[in-house]
Amino acid sequence: MNWFHKLMLVLILFIAMLSFMVWRSSKAKLDLVTDNYYEEELKYQDRIEHTANNDDLQEQVNIEKLEDNLIISFPDNISIQEVSGKVNLYFAANKANDKSFDLLLDQNHKQRIDIDNRSGNYTIQISWQYQNKTYFTEKKIFL
Repeated sequence: MNWFHKLMLVLILFIAMLSFMVWRSSKAKLDLVTDNYYEEELKYQDRIEHTANNDDLQEQVNIEKLEDNLIISFPDNISIQEVSGKVNLYFAANKANDKSFDLLLDQNHKQRIDIDNRSGNYTIQISWQYQNKTYFTEKKIFL
């Protein structure tokens, strides 16, 4: 085999590898953060204000993992009857693993969420209202 055949073999293998990589990357599943990305982006200033409201609290909302449960603890000085909102478990790698819950606090100002079948990097997002003011709490956690 002379140098011309070797060069052609290298070029053919290179083109085949590139073609395979293009084909493989075209099959990759890409999820946006949300289906309504542009509308959510326009509302981002509201989220900044709601996060600032949360930062102004004397006691912060605490989010922790305890065995197979996610424990969300609210400050004791907040009346649980006046609290409403949503808890979102956001999984960036796959939209199918996202989950949303209503915020339902018990008498101890806590909510337990079962996370037995979940694993990976999640972002816990809590959007909640108290006394006509909206708050936003977010924490990244590995389950």
